[in-house]
Amino acid sequence: MSDYLSTLPVELLHEIFNDLCMGDILSLMCFVNKRLRAICLAYPRFHFDFTLSAKKKEQFDLVCAHLPHVASQILTLTFSERYNSIGTLKITRFFSRFNTIHDTFSKLHSITLCPIDFATWYSINNRLTSLVSLISLSIDSSNASNPIDASTVSELLCQLLYNSHTLKRLSIKVYVSGNDVFIVDPRSEAKRSLIEHLILEGIRVELKSLLGVTPPLQTLDTTLKLFQFKPDTRLHLPHTMRHLTMKVNFFTLEEIEYML
Repeated sequence: MSDYLSTLPVELLHEIFNDLCMGDILSLMCFVNKRLRAICLAYPRFHFDFTLSAKKKEQFDLVCAHLPHVASQILTLTFSERYNSIGTLKITRFFSRFNTIHDTFSKLHSITLCPIDFATWYSINNRLTSLVSLISLSIDSSNASNPIDASTVSELLCQLLYNSHTLKRLSIKVYVSGNDVFIVDPRSEAKRSLIEHLILEGIRVELKSLLGVTPPLQTLDTTLKLFQFKPDTRLHLPHTMRHLTMKVNFFTLEEIEYML
């Protein structure tokens, strides 16, 4: 097997790596021989799914030990575990090892954190917004046994909307206590979000304030606050809008007609 792999061209090996999880590349293929190790560490398109690899602590630590050598080649990171305690533990351990993630993962464009407890999300939110190449972010902190207050969620969401200079796809699932409404702080006129695709689940949002700061918005899936539309109300949908999904209780036909 070693001799056979050693004769394959680098391009063909990279095609094989496309069908392997990053954990297998770093913890198995990397140790076949010196040539394969060099090729593995030079592979430019790592998609790291911690769900499929590094299930044991020893594997996790081994993979994390290799990450500094290939961090600039990692395009996506996925943490998706069935049990919240396991997922949160991996996320916490990972981010504790990489405090300078914005410098280390220079090409990382997609992160999925599901599930993640609120305390962990709160502790890493600033580092997420500082990533220089992040385009897509998905966060699931919807554990019903540990609801979050709306004001704190609003603070974190505003940071993601305003402070990231590259983020275009954002999906947030939370379980918010009470019936408070997320009203987007307009900030300065020059400050606008770059978000093009937005999913907000588990928190009510005031639509007018959200649309006012998201001019590039193309798709929106959200829960609205309960209110009656007034005749003089004008909701200026971005001209880029292509898909709109709204969840509202007691929505009358007249209100639907007015919205359309």
